Amino acid sequence: MKKENKKEKDSIKKDKDANEKKVNKKKKKDKKTFIKTSGKVLGDRVYEQVKVTDYSSTSVFVYYSKTKRDFMGKKNIKDGNLVYVPYTDNKLIVRNVVKLPTDIIDSKDTDALISDIRDLMDKYVYIPDEVDKEIIITYVLLTWVYDLFSAIPYLRAIGELGTGKSRLLRVLNICYKSLCTRALASSAPIFRIIDKFGGTLIIDEAELGRNTERNEDIKEILRSGKDSDGVILRCDPKTLDPIPYEVFGPKILGSRRSYSDDA
Repeated sequence: MKKENKKEKDSIKKDKDANEKKVNKKKKKDKKTFIKTSGKVLGDRVYEQVKVTDYSSTSVFVYYSKTKRDFMGKKNIKDGNLVYVPYTDNKLIVRNVVKLPTDIIDSKDTDALISDIRDLMDKYVYIPDEVDKEIIITYVLLTWVYDLFSAIPYLRAIGELGTGKSRLLRVLNICYKSLCTRALASSAPIFRIIDKFGGTLIIDEAELGRNTERNEDIKEILRSGKDSDGVILRCDPKTLDPIPYEVFGPKILGSRRSYSDDA
């Protein structure tokens, strides 16, 4: 009788364990992992975070594809158990340190888009050389598709005080996810912000000829940031393990004079 009771108890325990495993497996399968991002490519769809005011959150996603365009706001992007969400409360976005698009309009052909950019530049900046103007306009377009290239150039405006460099850089905030270092007290956050958001780094008063720690850090970002596999390494302060930060992306500099660098 005792043996039968023991067998019965063992059988019940096995069934219970099996049920618990099934439940745990289902929970694990259904568990969602949330990842914050300002953009994502899934299949033929390109999702971008857009900062809006007529939604309950400060930011949503919009997407476009080769077959369909959807301008409705999406609070998240689902990819299996992964759920991508925008940076709804990030102070860099809320305070326009990193500038996101605020809307999407009907697409125009390239010539019409170039004409709009030229009109904007003519309104706010005087650029006497038409070749220089065409280079700047082309660079603005490049910033929005830079991830399609394995390497990209930088744009630099050189001139004395009062020649309009800073005004030009303000106009160039139309570049993709522009970040201007005037808003940063040191170089320490720059590579972390680029790694998190990507986009266009704009460096005003980029007088990099002086050997300061900040300038050396920025030079390192510039040397590595022209290539799609460009990273800089920093040690984790707790574990001392090296952490790679991606710094690839367009960069625009304004300075009074050029500087020499063998790299």
